[in-house]
Amino acid sequence: MHLRLAALALGLCASAGAAEPPKPPPVRIAGIEARLFYQTSGKLSDDLLARKEPFVGWNTVIGEGPVSDAATDLLVDVKVLGNGIDEQSVDDPLEIWVTDKAGKTLARRSIANLLVPYRGALHNALWLRDVGCAGKLTLQARFRKQVKIASLALDCGE
Repeated sequence: MHLRLAALALGLCASAGAAEPPKPPPVRIAGIEARLFYQTSGKLSDDLLARKEPFVGWNTVIGEGPVSDAATDLLVDVKVLGNGIDEQSVDDPLEIWVTDKAGKTLARRSIANLLVPYRGALHNALWLRDVGCAGKLTLQARFRKQVKIASLALDCGE
């Protein structure tokens, strides 16, 4: 009887010590960024979605509102993070698209065969032309079961 209890105790101790290490986080979307392309300087703006005050573009095509320069084009950047352990080649597509207020798709991109670094982020771009007066834009990204959505307004008027 004592031998059985001792064997049982040893078995429990052995199985407790053989616990699997925690799994690394999966490859995932870290976020969406949006930057205007300034026409006279040739530079990109800061990330409009990261501003403390929500960005509301007004007449950005002529450089008015909270911008540094005239801008009609927009760069959408979807950052994908790896697991922090291994570089990974991922076949699942990353879908990026932008719609206007009416739900019309203005631009769309599907990126397959992502080579995700183990440190840092993989940046994936979608370029939108002539959207300086496009109104409310919805920026969306989907990877596997994860979806990220952001909004941005680029209005014009007198």
